[in-house]
Amino acid sequence: MPLVSFHEQPRHPYTRSLLAAVPRIGGRRVTLDFALEGEPPNPRDVPNGCRFRTRCPLAQDVCAVEEPRLREVDGRRVACHFA
Repeated sequence: MPLVSFHEQPRHPYTRSLLAAVPRIGGRRVTLDFALEGEPPNPRDVPNGCRFRTRCPLAQDVCAVEEPRLREVDGRRVACHFA
C-alpha cells in the first residue's frame, strides 16, 4: 500500500479542521465542512469522552461517553470514533 501523507487524506476531524483553516492561493480551502465553531474547552476542565467533541462536526452521543481509542485506519493511527 502506498504511503499517503496526513494532509492528502486526513482522517481525524481536528486535522481536517486545521487544514480547512489554511489559506489557499485563489481563496479556496480544503473543505468548509470542517470549520471549527465555538470555543476550545477549558484545559483545567476537559470534557468527558473525546476531548474534541464540543467542537467536532461529526460528534455523536458516543463521543461524550467513551474516549476514542487509537486505532489504525488506512495505514495510519487515529483516535476518533468516526475516522
